[in-house]
Amino acid sequence: MTNLYHGSVYEQQELKPGFEHSGELVQWDGTESNKNLYVTTSRAEAISQAFASMLEKNFHTTHYKTSGKGIKVTMKGTHRPTLDQFKKYTIILYTIRYDEKDGWRKVNNDQNGLDNEWKTTQTVKENIVKVEKIDIEDWLKDKALAITMEGMPIYAEW
Repeated sequence: MTNLYHGSVYEQQELKPGFEHSGELVQWDGTESNKNLYVTTSRAEAISQAFASMLEKNFHTTHYKTSGKGIKVTMKGTHRPTLDQFKKYTIILYTIRYDEKDGWRKVNNDQNGLDNEWKTTQTVKENIVKVEKIDIEDWLKDKALAITMEGMPIYAEW
């Protein structure tokens, strides 16, 4: 098994499921929840998932879809974020050495189409081998980002 990657907007000494931080259950697409810590074997996918998480927590997204370099996002309400608002966030990318003791299970989620995603309910600490800061503005430079507000036409594209 190659390295695993986890993206977040939080820099921490250990990684654990989101539910362990918030105490509030969050479910996605009827198959996944924050009771698990998710990782991928794709560095690029981990960064994209961290960006999606940042948008969900801070800008109330209801839909996030990628295709190649394209990113389509739908948000609630009428608050229209700008690139400057995104730039104040940093993505933290964790590189994790695969270890069976961490309880990794392949996700196999038909809803998101990812075949390289793994999950665990355990806390991971000893197997974090690298922590990087990813600048969101720099990361977005070669992306085509389209934002739609629920019930409104496309608002902005970068």
